[in-house]
Amino acid sequence: MNSQKDQVVSTIKNELNGSSDLVVQQLDAKEKKCEFYYISSICNKKKIHDDILTPFFEVEDMRSYKDYLLSLSGMREFKQDDNPVDLLIRGSMIISIEEMLLTMEIKEFVNKNIPETTIETTIQGPQTGFSEDLETNLNILRHRYHQPTLVIEDDKVGKKHN
Repeated sequence: MNSQKDQVVSTIKNELNGSSDLVVQQLDAKEKKCEFYYISSICNKKKIHDDILTPFFEVEDMRSYKDYLLSLSGMREFKQDDNPVDLLIRGSMIISIEEMLLTMEIKEFVNKNIPETTIETTIQGPQTGFSEDLETNLNILRHRYHQPTLVIEDDKVGKKHN
């Protein structure tokens, strides 16, 4: 099983390398260790915090935490034929806990403040445009374009003048 974990982690890091919205988070408390992989622009960060991260620090041992995770709706063991990158770019997170890999769909579609395209007439395709919020735009892009080749890079452009 360890080789499967290593292979999954290697695949994620190789195929999504350089994307600034890929989150690789390691938790370590007392005798407990855990790793999480998800794409922040399409995942529900509040649900991750409330349902996955916080309980990690509240339970006493890893067995209790594993039992808790497996009791969550939508949580399942990672299967041999699952494509880890495809799961991530479609809004799931992967949890590496001891010798086990788990996955759970935790995507969030942000539809607040998404303007309709009223300036240009669209016959086919989406009727929504980009907004002024970068996180919303990344969410729209990731939901429409499910390819690992979409890499998000953060850059600062220009200088702020008074």
